[in-house]
Amino acid sequence: MQQSEINFQLLLHSKLAKDSVMKLNGRLGLYLSGWIVLMILLGVIFVFNHHMQNKLAEISDENIPKINIANELRDEVNQISVRVRDMILVNNPKMQEQNGRALQQFTEKATVVTDMLKSSVMNEHEKILLDKILNCRTELHDGLQLVIGNLNVKNKRGATNALLDNMFVIRNIFLQNIKSFIEYENSQIAEKIAKIDAENDVVTRIIGFGMMISIVFIVFFTFRMQMQKSKKSIAS
Repeated sequence: MQQSEINFQLLLHSKLAKDSVMKLNGRLGLYLSGWIVLMILLGVIFVFNHHMQNKLAEISDENIPKINIANELRDEVNQISVRVRDMILVNNPKMQEQNGRALQQFTEKATVVTDMLKSSVMNEHEKILLDKILNCRTELHDGLQLVIGNLNVKNKRGATNALLDNMFVIRNIFLQNIKSFIEYENSQIAEKIAKIDAENDVVTRIIGFGMMISIVFIVFFTFRMQMQKSKKSIAS
């Protein structure tokens, strides 16, 4: 009888111990789950931050350099027009020669800058805009040759007419096409930034909600475990 009572007590303690272990495992599982969710959210933050940095790098490495090149081309086109005008207005042969050399330098620089812009073009719309710029470059060169041809034969009136009726018209179209290219690149930057902001807003909401749930989860079970420990202490 005594042995059976001992066996019963051992069985009872074993069952109670098993129940306690199961409860403890359950609590630890829930507690760890909260931490795991929190770690996952931190991983999401890291991945999204890397994604956002890549998008910003795309803007700084692709769009902004194109705008800078287009602005440089615009300056060169304006300088070409100024130098041609000066060649017509100035009667001093020495000054004309200096303006001629400067004009040659600006023309070569404009060609180099245009080729730089050509090498940076990536999508179809940019190619369409670039084709217009390249056509203007060819027409501006032809107009320049027409002005210089008239100056070479001392036909200042013909050179002036070629400048006003041909070169300046082409220059204005050229500058407008460059402006269109710059506006397109700016619109691409604005579109990419807006997309980044939208993605950031969504991810921020998801992360904020997930972290709030995880923190509540962890605090709740921490508090519950502390309360149960307190009850056991009082009972003992």
